[in-house]
Order: sequence, then C-alpha cells, then structure tokens
Amino acid sequence: MFEINLVPDLKVAVLKTQRIRNIVFIACVLAMISMITVVLVLLSIKVVQDVNIGEQTDRLKMMSSKITTYDDLNEFLTMQNQLNNIDKIAESRVDYSRIFNLLNVLAPTNGDEITFSDVNVNLVDSTIRFSAQADAKVVPLIDYRVLEAFKKSMEYMKFDYGEYKNENNMTIPSVCIIETDESGNILRDEETNDLYAIWTKGVSGCDPEDEGETVVDEDGNETVRKTEVVNIREEDVIEARNDSESIVIWRTPRFKDWFHGEGEENYINGGGEIDGIEHFESKCINYELVGGRWSSSNSCNLIVKELEISSSSNGKGPEGLVLKFEAILSYNPEAMLLKNKHMSFIAPTGYVNVTDSNMQIQKLFEEEAEKCGSEDVDCADVEDGGEQ
Repeated sequence: MFEINLVPDLKVAVLKTQRIRNIVFIACVLAMISMITVVLVLLSIKVVQDVNIGEQTDRLKMMSSKITTYDDLNEFLTMQNQLNNIDKIAESRVDYSRIFNLLNVLAPTNGDEITFSDVNVNLVDSTIRFSAQADAKVVPLIDYRVLEAFKKSMEYMKFDYGEYKNENNMTIPSVCIIETDESGNILRDEETNDLYAIWTKGVSGCDPEDEGETVVDEDGNETVRKTEVVNIREEDVIEARNDSESIVIWRTPRFKDWFHGEGEENYINGGGEIDGIEHFESKCINYELVGGRWSSSNSCNLIVKELEISSSSNGKGPEGLVLKFEAILSYNPEAMLLKNKHMSFIAPTGYVNVTDSNMQIQKLFEEEAEKCGSEDVDCADVEDGGEQ
C-alpha cells in the first residue's frame, strides 16, 4: 500500500508551531492564575494580621491604662522582683540568734570574766560594737592582762558546719538530726569527749533512701509519693530519740574504729575521706593521717580582723572594780548564714553549742560599769590602773 502526503511540509510546520503556542499560552494563563491566587491569599493573611494586631494593640493600651492606674503597682513589682530572686534571698538569710552564741564563745573560761553591757550589731559590714567590762577576780582587780588575753584569743576562734550523711553519702534532712540533750547541752561521749548526734531514721521522711508511700489511682496506676521533709513534726523527731531505729552519728571521726591500715576494711582513708558509714561531712575541718597519727586543720576563722579596742579605763561594776572597755569586732558572715547547717563555734577550750536552749545569756550581760573619777580613792589604789 502506498501513502501520498498531500499536505505540504510548510503547512505541517505551521500546525506544529500553533500547537506549541497554545501550550505556552495555557501555561502562562495557569501561572498567572496561580500568582493571583497566592497574592489574594497573602493579602487575606495580611488583612487578618492587621486586624489581630489592631485588637492586641487596643488590648495592650487598655491593660497599660489599668496598670498605670493601679495604686499598689510599686509594691507589686517589688514583690515580683523578690519572688524572682527568692533563691538568692534564701541563700543570704541570717540566723540572728547566733550573735549571742558568738558572744558566748568569746567569753573566757579560765577564771577571767568578760561581761557585756551594750552590743550593737551591723549585719551589713559584719561587725559588732560593744561595751564590756573585764574582771580578773584576783588582785590586781583591774588588770589589763585580761584585756590583752581576750584580744589575742580572737585569732584562735573557729567555726564548723556541714551535713550529716548516711552510709551511702546521701544528705540526711537537718530536722531529723538531734544534736543536744533535753537540757540543750551538746551531745558528747563522756569518755572520749567526741561529739555525736542522733539520726531519727524511724520518722517518716528522715531516711533519704526511703522511696515514700505507694499510691494507686482509680485506673490502677501506681505512683510513689515521697514524704515531704517540711511535714515532719518536731515532736515526732523528739519522740524517736529513743526509738530502735534511731542511729548515733559521730561528728568527731572514730579514727580507731574506722581505720585499720592498708589491706583492711576502712571507713576513712589517709586523707580523711569517709565512706560506707554514717558520718558528719564538715565544710571547715580536714583530717589527715601524718606519720601514723591523725591531725586536723580548720580553715574557717570566726574572727576575720584583729579586735579593735577603741577605749579602756578603770571602772566600778555592780560587784566591785573592773576594767571598762569598748571594742569593735569583725566576724565571718558565713558563720551567720542560715543555709550553713549544724553550726558550731569553737573556742580554744573546745566546742560551744549554737542552740539557744544551751545559752545562759544572763551571764553574758550586766549593768554597765561606771567610769572611775580622778579623785576616786579605790580606783587610784589599784595596781596597773589608769586609762589607755
């Protein structure tokens, strides 16, 4: 069979060009429609945003107007700022009662007597200005040796604080630790004089490894609800003092019982690190085995500057002749921070409890002595007398 092409080549080329033109035209129309659609969508979004922005602007203006007319705005902002800085505030909280303990640890116990008549505490620069009287109790009654010994003893004043740990080095809540007896005296071993505390482990919430109470909801799901330490009642802790689950924790390490040498089971190593037994982890005192003997060093000085004696003179107190003086004391602010738990002040003679129940504050204070006059015969006859 033979096919005869009656259409000239030119005509075929023209038809092909027309088809391409139509395709391009349709594509352009579709592209234009798409662009118009996108523009309309974007325009509608802009209109909606403008409406929303306008509504929000009006709302902000209304709220701003209410806030600016709020009478307690400054107080509210102050409270809000304090809430935002509550952690910082908690870190800087001060236990004011420790001031009395600081004065108590300063008082000599070697026969000399120092009593205070006026005390002014500056918590900003951590200083104490006080008026006091020194009584040697022996002839000569007015003896500047007492004042000099009092001044030199400042460099030996220390403090100590830290955390009580269980055998797994987990911190025991402070409220679960009893450090004094019923009379407020610090607990210490009668034979060795070592300090200790009682851990009321039997009280709910006092064991840091206690998983708490298991609670089952309506769907049968089990959850563990830990006992909040803040809910522990003080009376429960006191009642658990003699409980079978109460545990003695030594604040002073028991070196002979805890260390037996190389190759044996030890609860304390040569560097003083304690593990595997209930103990007190001090933030100030370091222990070290040197030459077969244990030594300790305390890096926390209670008094940070030399005691400044501003004046001293002969005086008459309620019980006789005394040395009247005024001084300025600069103490370490770390010793007063409430966050530093289980605080103890240490004088050259040993530990002093920081609980108010153990304080006999009335012995620290007495009526201010009267300054001796120039014609006072009693004062003039006393050796080592006179003003400085």
